[in-house]
Amino acid sequence: MLGDWDALGMRGSGSHGILLEECVVPADRVTVGEPSGPPTSEDLTRSCAVNFPLLGASLGIAEAAYPFAD
Repeated sequence: MLGDWDALGMRGSGSHGILLEECVVPADRVTVGEPSGPPTSEDLTRSCAVNFPLLGASLGIAEAAYPFAD
């Protein structure tokens, strides 16, 4: 973890950059200076799967805050 997250008001989120060394990336997944093209069904599935925990956390926060909103 690089510890480079410095967004005012969001420092507690800990969205630091990471540095990966000696990682293998398949050649067909790498583009340099070119658009990546339309998303594949695999890309869309991965994006949805990554967002489910975020949705759950947001729902939990909203449900916990609801009694205090009155």
